[in-house]
Amino acid sequence: MRVIVIDSAKREVRMVEISTNYKDIYPLLGESVDMFACPVQFNESDTLFVDDEGLYHPFEGGYMMDDWAYPILGNGVIIGSTDEGESTDVQMSVEDVQKMVRWVDKANCEMWRNHVLGGSGWAVYTV
Repeated sequence: MRVIVIDSAKREVRMVEISTNYKDIYPLLGESVDMFACPVQFNESDTLFVDDEGLYHPFEGGYMMDDWAYPILGNGVIIGSTDEGESTDVQMSVEDVQKMVRWVDKANCEMWRNHVLGGSGWAVYTV
């Protein structure tokens, strides 16, 4: 199955092939990932998967998209789905996603994490 990976360490968006086994998503999201969340559905068929515990895992940076209030820490994977909810090839193109992604450096991601976890330092982030 074709999926799109948003790699925040390399600051690149790329298409890769994986099996339909959901466990193949974890290594694309990060080294210590064992749980994911799906915070964004882009259209009727494409959904963003992210590390559900991204605030607690190591990361090299993150990303935002237009109209987002805060960054996603670490990587993302965009996967397509059928009307029945089965995973399938992504419908968006790499170019579509590249136009939407705004990279956030590690320092700003750390400020966001500290803010969420009870620290301070996060005011308003603009890309």
